[in-house]
Amino acid sequence: MVPSIPSTIDQNITALPDPCLYSYIANDFEQIQVTSDTVTALSFRIPRGSIDIYNIYNPPDSNMALQDLKSWLDEHPPLETTCLVWAGDFNKHDPLWTDTGHYERCRGSNTELLLQLIADHSMVLALPAGIPTYESDAHRTWSMLDLVFCTTTILSCIHSCDISHNDRLPMSDHLPVHTTINTSIIRAHRTSGQNF
Repeated sequence: MVPSIPSTIDQNITALPDPCLYSYIANDFEQIQVTSDTVTALSFRIPRGSIDIYNIYNPPDSNMALQDLKSWLDEHPPLETTCLVWAGDFNKHDPLWTDTGHYERCRGSNTELLLQLIADHSMVLALPAGIPTYESDAHRTWSMLDLVFCTTTILSCIHSCDISHNDRLPMSDHLPVHTTINTSIIRAHRTSGQNF
């Protein structure tokens, strides 16, 4: 396991948890030096390009991390051979991923910037919609604030993307999301030729 930590620390921000991305390393990788306290990222080199995984912590009632992500991607546009994965606590409700029993939560959640980023980068939900990932301590209700998005080019390589009740950390109000991406090389079928 290799942690990725923010590449900058804003001394004026004191209430934000450090976003952290843990990855099992099976390929060549490097940390992407995103200038943000709320976004960390790793780039994995694969035979056909790279997979850039962004870990996002967007504080409640804000677009801080989303603005950082947009700025970074505008200044460093992904190559055509780059697959993107965005994962983390987005603190946003939208009918695209919210359980049908909780649509009232969507009214006060400003998702316009997130939806625009999703459209601009051809992202789709990898974690199935409606899966509760966060338990409110105050109300003892569940909602889906932790999300995983990926580009359509890598969706077929996502072997699994699901929550784990068994791996919940003590005192945590979020469930861990486990995502497995298959980066193995598909070998062409070789036919035997004639031996003269």
